[in-house]
Order: sequence, then C-alpha cells, then structure tokens
Amino acid sequence: MGEKPEKELSLCKVEMVFSKNLFQISCFKLSKEQKKELIHELTEVAAKITKVSKSAFTVLIEEYPDENIGVAGDTLEHIKEKIKK
Repeated sequence: MGEKPEKELSLCKVEMVFSKNLFQISCFKLSKEQKKELIHELTEVAAKITKVSKSAFTVLIEEYPDENIGVAGDTLEHIKEKIKK
C-alpha cells in the first residue's frame, strides 16, 4: 500500500511498554497510508493475542529524516543514494 522505496530497508524499532499497552515505534519517514496500516495491524494482533480490547492499545510513531539515521557508519540518505545508482 502507498509509496514503496525501490529496495526495502528494515530500520524500524518497535518497543512495547506492557504496563501501558503502548507501542513506541522509531523509524524512517513513512507515508500516511503506511502509518495507518502499521497502527491498525499492531493493534489487531496485540488485541487478538492478549485478549485485551483494541481500545486499550496506543501506538506512537516517531519518524527520523534519512540524514539522522546511521547504519554501519553511513547515513540512510547516502545508502539510498547508492542503491539508486
């Protein structure tokens, strides 16, 4: 759904705070559609597995620009530029 990069780069961190039923996600920029799907799917799966109402879950997404993410000593911005070539 929505925009997709030419090659997928898995750089999201998902943390769940169980005492608060809270998912905290730190990742690169996502489209509105990707965020909507991520929030929906995380909530659906968590509610199904834990048998807790979907209304009890909160999802927070914190996005970082590509130049603020480093992988193996390089910025994500530079890595994406190299992939495009």
